[in-house]
Amino acid sequence: MKLIVALLVTFAVACSAEYSKKQIQEVLKLGKQCMQELSIPMNDNVIERIMYNKEPTRKDMRYLYCALGKFDMLDANDNIIVDKVVDFMVDRYDEQLVRPLLAKCAKQDDPFVYERLWKFYQCFFTEKSFEL
Repeated sequence: MKLIVALLVTFAVACSAEYSKKQIQEVLKLGKQCMQELSIPMNDNVIERIMYNKEPTRKDMRYLYCALGKFDMLDANDNIIVDKVVDFMVDRYDEQLVRPLLAKCAKQDDPFVYERLWKFYQCFFTEKSFEL
């Protein structure tokens, strides 16, 4: 249990530049649910790999898909719902800055949902040029 707490604290501190405290809490809460549902060990650093845009494994992509689903950020066709992502991101970023980029990044046409979601995620964090 101490290991899990240490990992979560380390993760929260490391992500504080990109995410607010509230966002980190939500990600950790829903992320833990996804890890349990997908039988991912709690000491796995899947959240860190996703957050730092590391090369994802299939397990990582299943996690990302689950997490976005838990946040209700996907429509019935597994496409990004920009308004839902904007609602999440405005806790840390200005809506007028974040919305156009999210709308642009959401336009992924890859037929494979995992690839589409990963490209969306990479697009936002790679092309984001604004800070707080």
